[in-house]
Amino acid sequence: MPRDPPPPALRYASRFRAALGKHARRALIEKRIRSIKRSNTVIHARLEHRDNPRAVHVATPLGSVHRYQQLTSNKAVLLASAPEGASPFSHRKFCTIKFMICISPIADHGRLLVFRTGNVIRAGKHTHGDAITSVPSFVVWANRQSGTVVWPATLSCPNTVCSCEYAGAMPEAVRQHWKASWSTRFPGISFTFPKAEGVTTELFLNKSNFIAPGVRSPEMLVDVAEGMAALHEGVCEKN
Repeated sequence: MPRDPPPPALRYASRFRAALGKHARRALIEKRIRSIKRSNTVIHARLEHRDNPRAVHVATPLGSVHRYQQLTSNKAVLLASAPEGASPFSHRKFCTIKFMICISPIADHGRLLVFRTGNVIRAGKHTHGDAITSVPSFVVWANRQSGTVVWPATLSCPNTVCSCEYAGAMPEAVRQHWKASWSTRFPGISFTFPKAEGVTTELFLNKSNFIAPGVRSPEMLVDVAEGMAALHEGVCEKN
């Protein structure tokens, strides 16, 4: 059965440190991995309208046709990817880094995709707190532009992409590891670990770093770090 997406972790760093602190292989992780940081935090939200909580068209947060035309003519807004209006995948993309000109309250909050169903996907750098704040900040701004009232009814964080750096170089021999999956057409070497279901890490030998997309919790990130640290130790000891 499909699992519900996890709620956002407001104290992500604190939970990560707590999980790492009580992990049996903490010393190995700290020895083999120099740094871990979040490079993309994805937030899913569902907008509700006070008059129609079950179905929200993209025009709802943006207002009537007249208001919508005003919004799209705003130089601070970058709109893209709006295919057939009848498609459930139809959406508007807002790049808030473009709002620096005159909309400072939502400047640099990442990119938000607003679907005709009322669903919103936010992606961008920084912390989970930044990601969560970006959604209501954008909605407040959109409400002011359109004169309507919508609000996020639910928020979840199904995906965090983390960038990690090893403390030392990874030997080329890692390509021969039984867990390694790679192709000459792509620069990365893929690894998966049973404790981190759904996460496929990509290792890059030229910089001895790796990315971990699909991380759903701080505790899962610790499991990914443990798996990649053990991989580094095992390959280095044999080479």
